Amino acid sequence: MKFKWKLLLVLLVVALLPLLAMRLVIQDADEESARVLAERFGLGVSMGREMNGDDLSMPLEDILIARNESEMLSTARRSARTAGDRFRLLAQMQREQIRLLAGDVSPKSPSPSPRARDAYWAWSGDGKRLRLEVDLASADVLSEGRDAPAARDLFLKDALPVLEHGKRSLPRLALWQWAASPGGTVCLYPALPDGEAAVRQAFAAIARQADGASVTVLASPATRRLLLLSSLRGDGPESPTVTVAAAMRDLFDRRDAVDLPAMVQWFFVQGDGAGLRVLASRTPGDDPRSLFWAQGGSLPALGQEQDGALRAGLEDGGYGSFRSGEGDEDHLWIYAGLGVRRLGVALRLSVPSMLRQSLQAERFVSNTIWVRHRTMMLVIVALGLLTLATALALSSTMTRRMERLAEAFRKVAAGDFSVRARVGGRDELAQLGATFDEMVPALDEQVRMKQDMAVARGIQQCLMPEGVPSVEGLDIAGTSIPHDETGGDYYDFFRFDNGEVGAIVGDVTGHGIPAALLMASSRAFIRANLEGTVDTGRVLTSANNLLSQDIQMTGRSMTAFFCVADPQRRSIRWARAGHDPAMVYLPGSGTFEELAGDSGLPLGVMDGMEYVEERRTLPEGAVVFFGTDGVWETHGRDGDLFGKDRVREIMRAHAGRPAQEIAEAVLSAVREFAGADGVEDDLTLIILKLG
Repeated sequence: MKFKWKLLLVLLVVALLPLLAMRLVIQDADEESARVLAERFGLGVSMGREMNGDDLSMPLEDILIARNESEMLSTARRSARTAGDRFRLLAQMQREQIRLLAGDVSPKSPSPSPRARDAYWAWSGDGKRLRLEVDLASADVLSEGRDAPAARDLFLKDALPVLEHGKRSLPRLALWQWAASPGGTVCLYPALPDGEAAVRQAFAAIARQADGASVTVLASPATRRLLLLSSLRGDGPESPTVTVAAAMRDLFDRRDAVDLPAMVQWFFVQGDGAGLRVLASRTPGDDPRSLFWAQGGSLPALGQEQDGALRAGLEDGGYGSFRSGEGDEDHLWIYAGLGVRRLGVALRLSVPSMLRQSLQAERFVSNTIWVRHRTMMLVIVALGLLTLATALALSSTMTRRMERLAEAFRKVAAGDFSVRARVGGRDELAQLGATFDEMVPALDEQVRMKQDMAVARGIQQCLMPEGVPSVEGLDIAGTSIPHDETGGDYYDFFRFDNGEVGAIVGDVTGHGIPAALLMASSRAFIRANLEGTVDTGRVLTSANNLLSQDIQMTGRSMTAFFCVADPQRRSIRWARAGHDPAMVYLPGSGTFEELAGDSGLPLGVMDGMEYVEERRTLPEGAVVFFGTDGVWETHGRDGDLFGKDRVREIMRAHAGRPAQEIAEAVLSAVREFAGADGVEDDLTLIILKLG
């Protein structure tokens, strides 16, 4: 099939994928609308196809009521559990304060004064909220009572650390505290700043209203907060009383008491012998920014059985639900007890309002689905027509230019590097043609360079020794493996008339053609100084003087290790030009030594360098190893270096074998260590083994 028809087919298939996706959107519209319905109206319907595990034989009304009953019961239980835990913390703190005031326990060692001033605010007459700079280190007297001045001062002195202790224990929950003596002295903690007489009078009124009630909820007009007051008196008739005021917003989590659906009424109630008492409430439409909740109020009338169930739940901290009323007065009640002081939370949900919400949701979902159907059909028609026209136009214009580009590729493959595609336009295909026209000259240059590199490699291989000298009493092995097509490593062997054998290893900086040229020049300079009696130091000195004249300013150089071995006397002479010393294994003692001495700078770095020859004798069987750093600086899979220690271990393990086998063992170990990444540098080494 030609590209023209393939392109037409591909464009049509690509266009059909969005159409299929739109079809899936239609199938998903019902479920998506049901999710929006649940989030918007607090319901859990899924448009009749599936009911998420609900019994489909149940009427829709029963399913909706059951769903809301389950959700509201979880909310009520969570709200009651949170408030109960915090109320018990307040009661525990109050009991400890009563014992401290009565002297039943000794106060703990003093701790730093509490710091929670950011929670204290008051409202001015013009409706502005002002911060109250309360004094957390003192208390205000709200009522002097009938105590004598001395008794009053003593009570205030004893009460202040007790109230501070309460603030430290619950810094956010214990907002205000009152302490009342048996004689009627009442002090407020923390102390109000001077000039806040109106706020002080408001709190005095709250203290009088709370007198005699163990739990009550009162509004504070001065601070615009609804406060829950919990009072606790000691066991004896002359025992003091401690009252703690906590903001209702701190007793309940917002999500469980304020952020409820608009059709849910919320009540904070307490059961007593006379019935049920509403401490606070929140009705649909309440502004949570005023007093946060409404104070008090009355509970809607309940039947005797329902009233008893609610009071029993408050008594034992239980929870449950029931229905009350009929028609427009049909309500679903949810309750949960705090488990302390017969307090609890009750939620009231209007069943008719809930069902009206459901009908609104059905209309909302129907309109949403209709809009999606219409939008999708318009998109399908428009996209189909546009795709067909575009596919026909592109398949004709693009294929002509692609055929021209394909013909240019065929000519380049046949070796014609003069061809140019010259594809017009400004699209991606034109960019491809321009890239092709830029690539062909570069490819031509790369091919020529490849050919030149092959010639250079052949010449360099001719400069390397074809084999190793065969000398009685001396086993020799040597090899060089370049990293690139041409390398910068150099090694060579020399035989002298007096029976000595010379060996040299050099390492030129860099790789490629420049390194190969420098290696060839170095080889020529070294061989030019091998006439007569050879002094290794003078040979390197002469070669350095010649090289420095050519390359001193190029930044290139060559390290070298040059040695001459006398197998008859078992002696060796050597000189180094910045190269690593040779390693010598002594089989008699099993130890290693190095042929070090004065190193000097690499060849070609500085003119006038003098290289000094060193000499020593070696025992029978000694193994001498020297090479380039590509051997011991090869990186392994984990980034470690091969290192000279591994070379020494191989020399020790193979010391009894011929020199060639020792060399092959080292190279094999280096390749295995490098793994799949391969060796990163030229590898050159020479092994001399004295017989």
